[in-house]
Amino acid sequence: MSNTKKEYGVICKIWFGKETWVFSKHDVLPHGESDYLDLMRTGEWPNVMGHDDLWIWGTPTNYMKGGRTKLLLYDKFQEAITVITNVIPNEMKENYEGCEDSDYCFPFRNVMDESTLDILKTPIDLKIIRNIPGVPSFKNFRIHRKDRSPYRVISKEQFDFLINASKEVEK
Repeated sequence: MSNTKKEYGVICKIWFGKETWVFSKHDVLPHGESDYLDLMRTGEWPNVMGHDDLWIWGTPTNYMKGGRTKLLLYDKFQEAITVITNVIPNEMKENYEGCEDSDYCFPFRNVMDESTLDILKTPIDLKIIRNIPGVPSFKNFRIHRKDRSPYRVISKEQFDFLINASKEVEK
């Protein structure tokens, strides 16, 4: 990312499966489990993830460093961004107690601001994401062997482009 543009947020590619305990309707769900969007819609997300009342999104590395506050969740099955939320600054916990005993823990927990949780009625399509202007280019986003990163950093301008472009599609 260019030094002239402040890092604003992260598009995080969701890792689905038993390792993360995040499931999609497109997965074969373990008995009694719901997909992540249903859990977020009903407010059950914190309970299922074992974090009491905290809305946590775990990551293998610190995606939210350097003042990044927007977390955008990309669902590979829908080929779209499905959730946008703020992460509470300085509420990232590293190597929290009990994580080593769990199959679905990541060493970094990002505390989501539940009041800003936006489950998009019209997800932001992959075509819009690939048209995000600026550096780095998003034209290869989710193209096999060309985009291997589990997340992509975006600037405020790029975030605004996503929101405005998705509003145009809704019209």
